[in-house]
Amino acid sequence: MTERLRADVAIVGGGIAGCAAAAALRQAGLTVVLLEKSLCGAGASGVNFGGVRQQGRHLAELPLARRARPLWDRMRETVGEDVEFEATGHIKLARSEADMAELERYARDAAEYGLRLQLLGANAARAELPWLGETVVGASLSPRTGRRTRASSGRLTRGSRDGSVPTCASTRR
Repeated sequence: MTERLRADVAIVGGGIAGCAAAAALRQAGLTVVLLEKSLCGAGASGVNFGGVRQQGRHLAELPLARRARPLWDRMRETVGEDVEFEATGHIKLARSEADMAELERYARDAAEYGLRLQLLGANAARAELPWLGETVVGASLSPRTGRRTRASSGRLTRGSRDGSVPTCASTRR
């Protein structure tokens, strides 16, 4: 690529984070160049499980995770097609009293950031999820956590039909 580009912002990395940043900047009226060494969405954004989770994140990440989560409910309107997002919930299991104490501590700390987790004792966890074994002593449930399918990664990095979300261009030859 030898073409000279002019833009207000250059973003390196065409995964979901880079594309989301580019989309937000474009919607704010800025011009954006999005550079990717391979194919957009082909790195970690395209091969992971697709979790859109809040529970279990480092507390410093929670403000951003909390702000980002509602965006997924509107993603179809944002990019103009189904990105296969589902709010499926996320559960963390405790297999010892020490594990349960850690889940309880995290729930208290996360509540300060607005994340409300449901703590379940052994009986409640097995009633909710009967396939759990006897070693489970409790659980923490984040009901609004979700996931998107791997197949949707490509759609998220292709751009929107109206041009408000840029199309990701690869620097690969």
